[in-house]
Amino acid sequence: LEHRGLRWGDAPLSEPMVFGLAAGLGFAFTRLPEALSPAGYYLGGRSLSFEDDLGSTLGLGIRRVAVSDPDEAWEQVRRRLDAGEPTLVFADCAELDYLRAKTHMSLHSIVLVGYDEASRVAFVADNDRETIQACSFESLRRARNSFHFPAPTNHMYLEIDFPARLPPLADAARKAIDLEVRQIAGYGPDPPSIAHALPYAWRVLRRRRELRRLYA
Repeated sequence: LEHRGLRWGDAPLSEPMVFGLAAGLGFAFTRLPEALSPAGYYLGGRSLSFEDDLGSTLGLGIRRVAVSDPDEAWEQVRRRLDAGEPTLVFADCAELDYLRAKTHMSLHSIVLVGYDEASRVAFVADNDRETIQACSFESLRRARNSFHFPAPTNHMYLEIDFPARLPPLADAARKAIDLEVRQIAGYGPDPPSIAHALPYAWRVLRRRRELRRLYA
């Protein structure tokens, strides 16, 4: 958005504001084998439809593009970067060499902002880091070709059509609040609802804590 000069007022949209406008509060919990997660489970607090919901509230055209061939996938993204277009891609966080993640999560979203062919590194904006990170081509290729939880990445990236201006903030906020309430109550696109998932997660984690005490 800031790259396109889209904002309300004089300051760029903050990360918390974007999170709210995307109705981003979600809840994901699932048990995983230790080969995928040393903890034995995945716990996330962001909605799975974040990018699509942000597009809906702000009037962005969002298209998810999947590419089967790794070389063609990089070539498509490279052309976009050469044209000065930062590109959001999905990657397995456990395969990204600048992170220390141990749990595989294949739909971690990062923004590619450039690359250095000679050094064979891509430059990445990641909400898990304060500064731009260097990621080796090999690491990025593995991360974008993951078959781990929750779904294959398929070298997916986003094509985004930006409007000439943002809608009125009040209209976008009302739409985001409506989406969020529906997700919490169980009417949103992320099954199960937060209201149903939280009690299940609590039962599982409490049971794990009891077992650790029993066999400690």
